Amino acid sequence: MQIPVLNLPRPVPPERERQPQDSIPQTRPEREHMKLTARAYVEAYRPVPPLSFEELRKHSDALIALHKYGPKYRDLPADFIFCRHTLEHIAKPLEFLRNIRAAIGDRTDVVVAFEVPDQLRVLRECAFWDMYYEHCSYFVPESLASVFERAGFEVLAQYKEFDDQYLVIDVKPGTPKPTAKPWAFEGEIALFRKRCGAYLDEWRGRLAKWKSDRKKIAIWGSGSKAVGFLTTLKIGDTQVPLVVDINPNKHNTYLPGTAQKIVAPQTLMDYRPDVVVVMNPIYVNEISADLAKLGLSPEVVALTGIH
Repeated sequence: MQIPVLNLPRPVPPERERQPQDSIPQTRPEREHMKLTARAYVEAYRPVPPLSFEELRKHSDALIALHKYGPKYRDLPADFIFCRHTLEHIAKPLEFLRNIRAAIGDRTDVVVAFEVPDQLRVLRECAFWDMYYEHCSYFVPESLASVFERAGFEVLAQYKEFDDQYLVIDVKPGTPKPTAKPWAFEGEIALFRKRCGAYLDEWRGRLAKWKSDRKKIAIWGSGSKAVGFLTTLKIGDTQVPLVVDINPNKHNTYLPGTAQKIVAPQTLMDYRPDVVVVMNPIYVNEISADLAKLGLSPEVVALTGIH
């Protein structure tokens, strides 16, 4: 007689509930109210990032005094700290990270994650549109690990996200023990300088050909990539008059430097472009579908760099 095998479900781990903290508003309406007052403060006083810890403390004290929240809300111990696309804008990244490490204090269970552009990809693909003056620093895996280790963190993991465009690093407080190897960057930069000039000429030729063929061109995406792309190639609004963006807050504004008007996708129904240049290839399928819904079938060209 064969005894049937009984497969039991895997045990579900018990949920971990954090004990209430006096420094956190206990009800959702209270938390929403504090969030809204903080947002109103930012809109009224317009603090310009990046801010030092001293400046942040000054603003938080002003907000607390303005709404009479009380000093218990002045500091909030965090279990997880996540920062996206800020470190490359900080003039002194090591000092910034050491301030974060000091704010964490003696706790060693706090996980910190940062995301930055992958500069090695930018160099190897000659992605000139991803290089602009607002970036004070550029990071590759070795330099990113090094600055965190020097700041007193232990690296847990490094990986890439967003179609390998961005570097993410996970760290926790630890004894400084730099292990990252120096990056031999001279060869990569020399190759970038050699190849990028030819790649710029390739794009100039492509745009000139579209112009001579009397093709109407539109850019999709009004972020920093579009600004870097158009200003580097010196493409004004007479050659490319429109830049499309789905963000309604950008509509009827203009790109800096080259003055293209930013419009909603529906504007293309009247403009009827022959070519749409997509600033980030990860959105090509989505944008192609949106164009089809508008009854348009232009040539869709993604800004992909050299591969």
